Amino acid sequence: MSDFYLSNHGALIGVRPVSEAASVWVAAHIPANVLWLGNMLVATPSYVGLFMHAWDVEGLGYNQPSAPRTYNCFRCRDGEMSCVYGDPFRCDWGKAQND
Repeated sequence: MSDFYLSNHGALIGVRPVSEAASVWVAAHIPANVLWLGNMLVATPSYVGLFMHAWDVEGLGYNQPSAPRTYNCFRCRDGEMSCVYGDPFRCDWGKAQND
């Protein structure tokens, strides 16, 4: 089970503590003046790499953040194709919608 949920937003990565152990780690290691968006700590990838190393040492779990989406996804309205990555012409243009 993951103690931290990581979400990749390109230049920033969101770090959400999802267990009691993660909340205890954050209280002990993260200063009070860091940027929080709701219940998510925001950090640059270099800092998150340091966090991940510390979590490995302390036996805390986390997910690998996926790469941010760098394309527009178009969906065919007729349901024939679920997603055509950045190319609405792979289905009839009149049936494509931007996702």
